[in-house]
Amino acid sequence: MEIDTDYLEYKNRKVFKLAKASLNLAVALFLIEGLAMVTRFKAIPVELPFRLLACHLAITIVFFVLGIGLHYLMRLPVPVCIATIPAFMILLSGDRTFYTVPAMVGTVILLLVPVNSLKFFGSPSEMRFRTSIGIAVLAALPAKGSLLEKGGWLNVAIAAIWLICVLYFLGVESRHWETSKKLLLDRGIAVISGIFFLAILTWGILFPDARVDLPDRVPGTGPNVAIIMIDTVRPEGLSGFEGQNPPMLNLANFAADHFSINRMIAPSPSSLPSHATLFTGLPSSIHGAHKPSPDDPDPPVYAYSLDKDALTLAERLSAAGYLTIAISGNYGPLHPRFGLNQGFDYYDAERNWAYRAAEKTLLHRCLPIRRLCETLPFPVLGYDSSTPYRHAGQITDKALSILKRLKAREPFFLFINLFDVHSPYLPPDYWRIRCGNPGSAWINDGEPIPARQVQLLNGEKDLTDSEAGFLRELFSSEMRFVDQHIQRILETLDSDNTLIIIVADHGESLGEHGLLKHSNTLFREEVEVPCIVSFPGPGIDPELVSGITGFAELHDLVLKYTGLTIPVRPEAPGAVSEVFSAKHPVELNSSRLIFTGDLKSLSRDPWKLIWQSGGRHQLFNMKDAGELLDVADVHPEIASEMAKELDTYLSSFTDQPGQTGLKDISAGELDALRTLGYIE
Repeated sequence: MEIDTDYLEYKNRKVFKLAKASLNLAVALFLIEGLAMVTRFKAIPVELPFRLLACHLAITIVFFVLGIGLHYLMRLPVPVCIATIPAFMILLSGDRTFYTVPAMVGTVILLLVPVNSLKFFGSPSEMRFRTSIGIAVLAALPAKGSLLEKGGWLNVAIAAIWLICVLYFLGVESRHWETSKKLLLDRGIAVISGIFFLAILTWGILFPDARVDLPDRVPGTGPNVAIIMIDTVRPEGLSGFEGQNPPMLNLANFAADHFSINRMIAPSPSSLPSHATLFTGLPSSIHGAHKPSPDDPDPPVYAYSLDKDALTLAERLSAAGYLTIAISGNYGPLHPRFGLNQGFDYYDAERNWAYRAAEKTLLHRCLPIRRLCETLPFPVLGYDSSTPYRHAGQITDKALSILKRLKAREPFFLFINLFDVHSPYLPPDYWRIRCGNPGSAWINDGEPIPARQVQLLNGEKDLTDSEAGFLRELFSSEMRFVDQHIQRILETLDSDNTLIIIVADHGESLGEHGLLKHSNTLFREEVEVPCIVSFPGPGIDPELVSGITGFAELHDLVLKYTGLTIPVRPEAPGAVSEVFSAKHPVELNSSRLIFTGDLKSLSRDPWKLIWQSGGRHQLFNMKDAGELLDVADVHPEIASEMAKELDTYLSSFTDQPGQTGLKDISAGELDALRTLGYIE
């Protein structure tokens, strides 16, 4: 087949060179999209780029085959096929930044192209080439901006309009296969593609997991300390729901051989104050790291941070020669800006950058494809990129890699936070559970858990038994997944020389009292947690475990066992919990009770008092497992006495850290809190 002489004459023209360069740029930008995504993030698993690459190549092949089909069936020129790839990706992606570059290049090209070429004057090859390039890249412009920020069916409509325009303008026969093939095999595209593939293949070598730089310090002489905090686990993790087998079977067996408290009272139903109490040994209202009160005249955006004057467990151990390491799956309240990183030599509370990278792909941006992928019984890009937080497997892998280095640098204090059991409940078998459970219809209809929580709070909908069963199945599946990885950690730790504490920071409402999630009340489903302590060597020292009732005692246990001085503080009259800014209605004895202020509770067998700043206190007998019968009116003297004891205890703390509000929180940090459900 002879090469079109029009092409040879047109080849040397400046407009042709500019158009050809812009086409190379458009295709190259598409090819390096995966690389551009991953290089802007940190600590991405090596396997993620390969998954992204596979998805992008699959989509590219589909569009390219369609383009070749158009060439053979409708005799469209191959340059149109090449332009189809970036054009469809632009239109369907909805990304507002990355594809703006080729769109701008296409606009410049159209401005430089003579008007007569668009009016079918000049050589056919010149007209077809210019028009195909111009339409392909210019069609991206309507898809930019806030109009299509998250993608949707409108993207598909625009793509269809673009295709119709291409067919209309270019629906003439083409006999320039050799010409197009030369363009298709252009060396510039090949070189850029080769660089892209090489970068992907060497990603794991060039950018390994975040390195841990440990300081040189004179080592101490005490035993190692490891605290594993499981976010949002209820006692049913070790005992099972309603006679079922324990979801955390490994931990249940571990607890049977060690000191354990199945129903320890957490200091708060929220992560930030509970962690701060464990680290300082102080109640929430004393260490100050909690949400603001409703009557706070100048509250922070989310919560107060731990004051820098507060002395943490990590600071005490670091001063005693310990290496202090923290790895957290919770990147919201455990962000360094909230002060929990004080005293740690290495503090890792990063978000799951694999998920952030996956968010930028076509699968997450295009509503039709996203809906299709959500119906599949498996995560399309792999489980590592399916959760906004780093799941237990990723956290455990990181912890085990650090432990290998710590064995030569003992003693150490290792703190691990596993976030998986926290909503939105996305265990590895989430897709199977959701597709096979009739109680998941509301999730399948696109109604997330926070939306159902609002409906429950407003009295618009009740949670059916099947819906509650669905949530419990997801909740149990998350606990089983975490249990597997805690077992890996326990098998790696040197139990003969390590004090191991496993505890949850708070519980979770799963329909009890008409509520979901946590941070709402001080009912037992939100504050009762399991706790396990493993001492080095055989047996349990009765003197060490006596008096352990809460997080403050766990804090003191670490100091006592490592030979450090325990700070003097007032003796608590029982287990104390606090939650601030509680404004949620609670179903109680078939009536709705509005909590309009702060809540504090005091638990002392056989009574539990829930104090409210609004004045409506509640008293429950601990034999009332569901805490449904308020007997404050029946025993007003008991409620009054416990309220005085609670006030006396909290007011007896002196010279304690104050509250530091964080009002300049960045948009990214707000997004992190919102993604994890901390801000509705």
